[in-house]
Amino acid sequence: LVLSMAPGDDGEWDLLRADTRWSLLRRLTIGFRVQPPDETTVTAERIVFDGYITIVAPTFGEQRVPESKLELRGLDASCLMHLEARHRTWRDQSDSAIVRQLFGDYGFGADVDEQGPVRHEAVASMHQRGTDAEFMRQLARRHGWECNVRPVEDAEIEAAPHPGRGVVGHFHPPRVEDTQPLLTLAPADAPSLKTMSARWDSHRPTRMEAWHIDAFSRRMQHQSWPKDPPRPVIPKMGRFSRQDLLDSRLGELRGRLPTSSSSDGEPRTLQPRGFQARLVPHDNTEVDQLAWADHLQSDWLAEAEATVQGLRYDGIVQPGKSVPIAGGGELVDGDWYVRSARHRWEAGQATQAYEIDLHLVRNALGEVEDG
Repeated sequence: LVLSMAPGDDGEWDLLRADTRWSLLRRLTIGFRVQPPDETTVTAERIVFDGYITIVAPTFGEQRVPESKLELRGLDASCLMHLEARHRTWRDQSDSAIVRQLFGDYGFGADVDEQGPVRHEAVASMHQRGTDAEFMRQLARRHGWECNVRPVEDAEIEAAPHPGRGVVGHFHPPRVEDTQPLLTLAPADAPSLKTMSARWDSHRPTRMEAWHIDAFSRRMQHQSWPKDPPRPVIPKMGRFSRQDLLDSRLGELRGRLPTSSSSDGEPRTLQPRGFQARLVPHDNTEVDQLAWADHLQSDWLAEAEATVQGLRYDGIVQPGKSVPIAGGGELVDGDWYVRSARHRWEAGQATQAYEIDLHLVRNALGEVEDG
């Protein structure tokens, strides 16, 4: 947030006084409404940020006025969870129970999906060495889930130092089934998408394998994703996954590529495969979860960066939901999952130029066929 800055009649810079609201760890809530020019109807209204100021950076220009400015940077309310590094052990709780307790400790609401296993003290425990935010993201990484704090939709904002349950902590898989209004690349003279650049590549695994020696039985445990028979990690967002595309291309090269052995010793043709080797499980259930999490990350086939012309869009784009796109052709059209949304506007220009920068991902190309 960039503010113009000027000295007052007494020579003091009002925005830099010790008691100003523009000081470190002051709560900052940003909300706005979209109302097209010359219209009285509000098309959308939303709180897009509820957090705290974490950086204050004044700049005094050569021409004190109007070149002086105050730049403020902030983080959402989860910044409170970054303040203290802790060293503690969690016993007899699942990851979901741990995260729900941590969100509650800070007074936030919690949208947490259930996920085991419960690590019983006699068998295993979870050790935390770091801040609560770092620890929760580590737990989310083990499941391939999202972990963040977002404002509650349509919540009443109270003027208080702490947002309370006006913000909610999320700990769950990507919810691609939650959709938003359509974004369009056409017509060229009035699209809701100003620009978009996408990419997809071949060299990421389509199958993930994980092995672990059980500490009690001393037996080798093995899990792999996708399962056989296949079951989707998350709903397929198009017709052609990376597996579909590569199966076709590698089939054309059959006979020119080496063969490898499957877990049962049978020869098979070369396939994009990765190993889960970064995290340590304590039982076969966690072996399966870690393979699932790695497969989920590699299963995102396409990524894109896009800029939305906000005044031409029927709503306010939110992260953590899907948005359909049209006008990009057979492969690009369809649902994309919004990883992040960055809103940009200027004083005096908001009625002409309000833009949102999006980071999008997708696990398949092409629109899903009906039926």
